[in-house]
Amino acid sequence: MPGSDVDIKKYISSGILEQYVLGLLSSEERQAIENNLRQYPELRAELDQIEHALESYVSLNKAKLSPDFYQKLSDKLDDITPDPAPPATNPSSGPAPVTGTGSGNLLSLLLGVALVVSLGAAAWLYNGSQQKDEEIKTLTTNFNLLQTDCDKTTEMNRSLLETLQSMRQPGSSLIQMLGTAKAPAALASVIWNPTTQKAYLDVASLPEPPSDKQYQLWAIVDGVPVDMGVFEVVLNGTSLQEVPFIANPQAFAVTLEQRGGSPTPTLEEMVVVGNKVG
Repeated sequence: MPGSDVDIKKYISSGILEQYVLGLLSSEERQAIENNLRQYPELRAELDQIEHALESYVSLNKAKLSPDFYQKLSDKLDDITPDPAPPATNPSSGPAPVTGTGSGNLLSLLLGVALVVSLGAAAWLYNGSQQKDEEIKTLTTNFNLLQTDCDKTTEMNRSLLETLQSMRQPGSSLIQMLGTAKAPAALASVIWNPTTQKAYLDVASLPEPPSDKQYQLWAIVDGVPVDMGVFEVVLNGTSLQEVPFIANPQAFAVTLEQRGGSPTPTLEEMVVVGNKVG
């Protein structure tokens, strides 16, 4: 629990408030956070800023570019030259057959009944065992599926936490790239920070590319596309990865190129594009 201004700053910089917002803490840790929030107004104010940043991130991922932006960008880019079964039992080893009449026949009958009862009991036990095995297999499968879902959810939350912490660095800008006519539902963003000279690509939704092709990120600087490298798409989840920092970009775009990348973008294969505001 923080006990001074210095402790509060250290508490905030630890990232535990972001984990609280994203539900990554245990119930005991959440209770400790809530106690601190009631006691320290500075923590409550910081939590409000984190929630606002997260809301802004979600809101920006729903925004739209101006209708004439694609045409303006296309006009600028047009000026550039593109480039065994078990072994059988030996009958002779079995018991000698019972012969005779009277008590011998009765003994044979009793042995036969006992054999039938034994076989029936064995079959019942076998079927019961088989059913239990199937139930255990089903429960195990369901548990594994649930564990996988939990792992995926945890990983997505941690990826979102990483994105949120990158956004909240002083000087960071979030540039959203919306889908073009080639992929209207596609969505990605670039987190760009001239103070730290760091840039991150956040892929929200891109179609899975063919095996012989790869996505390539571009920065548009004074109307000229600058290569920022190729990247892989992580399916079923968000993916935040660091990319080269490019100074003074006006826009960012992603194209689908031959595996390994291209020296110039293929305009008809542009899947997302977004301009930098300010």
